[in-house]
Amino acid sequence: DADMTFEPYGASPSPEYPSETQNVEGNINVTVCNKNLNNSEMELGGFNYLTGKLVSSTTEMINKEPIYLNKANKITISTNIDGIWAYFFYKKDKSTVIPGSYKNNSNFITIEVPEEAEYIMYRFNSTDLNLPIILEIGENVTDYIQNEQQVFTFPLAENQKLYKGDYLAKDGIHHVRKQIELDGTEELTLVADVDTHIRVYTNRYTDMKTYKENTNEYVPANEFICSHFKTDDIGTTRTTAISLNNQRIYIAISKEIVSTVEKLKSYLAQQKQAGTPVIVEYPLAEEEIEAYTPEQKKVYEQIVQTAKSYKNVTNIYSPDPVSPVFEVDYRKDIETLLTQQNALILEGGN
Repeated sequence: DADMTFEPYGASPSPEYPSETQNVEGNINVTVCNKNLNNSEMELGGFNYLTGKLVSSTTEMINKEPIYLNKANKITISTNIDGIWAYFFYKKDKSTVIPGSYKNNSNFITIEVPEEAEYIMYRFNSTDLNLPIILEIGENVTDYIQNEQQVFTFPLAENQKLYKGDYLAKDGIHHVRKQIELDGTEELTLVADVDTHIRVYTNRYTDMKTYKENTNEYVPANEFICSHFKTDDIGTTRTTAISLNNQRIYIAISKEIVSTVEKLKSYLAQQKQAGTPVIVEYPLAEEEIEAYTPEQKKVYEQIVQTAKSYKNVTNIYSPDPVSPVFEVDYRKDIETLLTQQNALILEGGN
């Protein structure tokens, strides 16, 4: 089937084709498990490994549910008898198929995971639904252990968001980024007016983290995001884009969209009123700590006090659409895992 997840009518983000920013909202579901990611029972059945189309089979078995791969680059699936393996991947939506392959007459298969693959489905030519199958990160076959896992749900309050890099600590939620909405009330100063574009800058955002290069203090393009403009390092005059310099937001925009500062203010106000505000997310110079609600504090303490790590390998992950990502080795206690370096490193972006 055709992949229809791309922007069909133009480059995004852009003023004409905004791109929704993705942040963690609602509840965060966190799973702590051992080295065996295979948390699905098996059932009789099969599939086409190129299309993912399921078919009935009385000589093969497949996992009942797609298995989350915890951002692995390479995985190994193994059991204790030889057979024929086949597999395909799902993207994040659990429906878009990434074609896979197969391997004959082996008790294991090592697989390179495509960049966009989030889940795997696999089949094996056996009818023994109790076959001891292990799915582990890496390319080494290790001794079988049954999947063990603990699941925790950390609630976020209404309108509360976590951004890329935010994490949980004893004293609350640590924010390392900030998100603002431009609404036309900003101080906008014209810095350039050429034949095709205007370029303006805003008032200063004193909490913005900057990176110094020679005499210039800026935010690299890959360190911030915007819903309506592509990001640029230093700034440009003849390309519609946004840059962050000296703790100010610089916007260059085509005159075909707006031609004056006042019209740009109106554009920002209209986007806000339409429910599609121009959003800018940037790194903070200093972390901001948001105190837990009583319910959040209870769940955090539950994770610290009751969650256990597993010998040699502990996988911590969340299969949520925008989710915390963990890659950690064995630690003495779970609280050691919940640090800035190892805990709740969040994905985000456009």
